Amino acid sequence: MAASRILVTGHAGFIGGRVARALSAEGRKVLGLDLVPAREEAPYLETAVGDFNDAHAVYRLIAAHGIEAIVHAGGISGPMVMPDDPYAVYRANVAGTMNLLEAARTAGVRRFVYLSSTAVYGEMPADRPSPEDAPMRPLDAYGGSKAAGDLMVRVYRLRHGLDAVALRLGSGYGPGRRTASTISRLVQAAVTAEHVVPLGGVLPRHYVYVDDDVAAIRAALDAGSVRKHAYNIGGPDGAVPIDTLVRVVNEVVAGARVRLAPGPDPVGRPSGPMDISAAARDLGFTPAYDLRRGIAAFAEAIRAGGANGDDRPRSG
Repeated sequence: MAASRILVTGHAGFIGGRVARALSAEGRKVLGLDLVPAREEAPYLETAVGDFNDAHAVYRLIAAHGIEAIVHAGGISGPMVMPDDPYAVYRANVAGTMNLLEAARTAGVRRFVYLSSTAVYGEMPADRPSPEDAPMRPLDAYGGSKAAGDLMVRVYRLRHGLDAVALRLGSGYGPGRRTASTISRLVQAAVTAEHVVPLGGVLPRHYVYVDDDVAAIRAALDAGSVRKHAYNIGGPDGAVPIDTLVRVVNEVVAGARVRLAPGPDPVGRPSGPMDISAAARDLGFTPAYDLRRGIAAFAEAIRAGGANGDDRPRSG
């Protein structure tokens, strides 16, 4: 299956923007939907400013553009966003996802790809990778909202015939991320010759480079059939502790001499390790970026594009 008319929600954001541009560059007709316009647009990407909580607007967009597939990347993007407003998190990540699922069902959309999160698992065993059937025990409103959307993907798949799949993404990093991130902070410090970084207490996480996220989404869109309702997506290194992360940054980034000082954890929860073998078996996806390659690519993007390495196409 290779849908050519695709709705991507959250196209002004980190992963949504990158996947929308990648799909557009392949010659597919992509409609990006977000609350705000992207700062710069690729000339071949059609966009709409709107709210997927507006069910009628979603139905109109799907009908008007003949949408065949949906990549739902929009919503609250992490536990560091609106942590003290759980209802806003629910409205964006649960009610909005339900609007899109129902619109996809009634319109006969061929494939629905939902970007879930490792946050659905909450506390995860440190001694073995968690498979997709591990218990969901989220620790915050963000994780709970992603788990709710993930489970509704399963319901719509099993009971309502929607060809839907959830991708449980690990902790993402790479060019264009603007929310708090441990790797972003460390790589920015390394590139700018900042030596002391206040990041004490960071928990081990299963990281994934943004280009691997995009590759996994493309694989989920185009797979002929999808056996499971959800797949773990992460890098090949498993859960990485902070001391390993600092060591790799210092080894990979020329001239880096980063060391940690006491400080906050930008995210405040662990994420991994995850068992990512099912995505390789069913979707044909294996991560191409280990930690060393991802950090090197990210550092180069920061040098070329500024503070967060934003490498989207420039206008003018």
